[in-house]
Amino acid sequence: MTAALVARISVATLVATPEAAPSLVVVAAGAAATLVAAERGPAGPQGAAGPQGPPGAVPIYTAAAVLSGEKAVMFSGPGLVTPADPTALGYVYAGIALNAAQSGGAVAVASTGDVIAPFWSWIAGRPVFAAPGGNLTQAPPITGRSHLIGWALDANTIHLAPDPVIPIL
Repeated sequence: MTAALVARISVATLVATPEAAPSLVVVAAGAAATLVAAERGPAGPQGAAGPQGPPGAVPIYTAAAVLSGEKAVMFSGPGLVTPADPTALGYVYAGIALNAAQSGGAVAVASTGDVIAPFWSWIAGRPVFAAPGGNLTQAPPITGRSHLIGWALDANTIHLAPDPVIPIL
């Protein structure tokens, strides 16, 4: 309604003061009139966290092998992912598979942000590493290469924030 009113009046000014709601002050033919454009009520309580977004919110790749959900995956070619193996030559981390897939099937892969799986049992505050076979572990590797992919926020949530792969000498 305000936009339509402003379109018909030549001069309009938005006035906001700390003690008053924003107002639209209209000056027409030497007379001033104040129209309330919007009023803000008190802030409501913070809502609960929403559910994890749909697979469309993350990239979709093609499984180059049978994949289990909630496992680490790596790129094995353009648009292709396989179970992660940070010890493999040419290892390039893709993220966590959010669904299981047969070879040739579509798989949603999260590479950053929070991933939740009800069957996980992480120790909150500890790092999570990619391990051969796409496995995830909180035990730092002692040989090969180490790839910290995130941190456990609670027993069922990993915050993905991958570090570079580090060779273990």
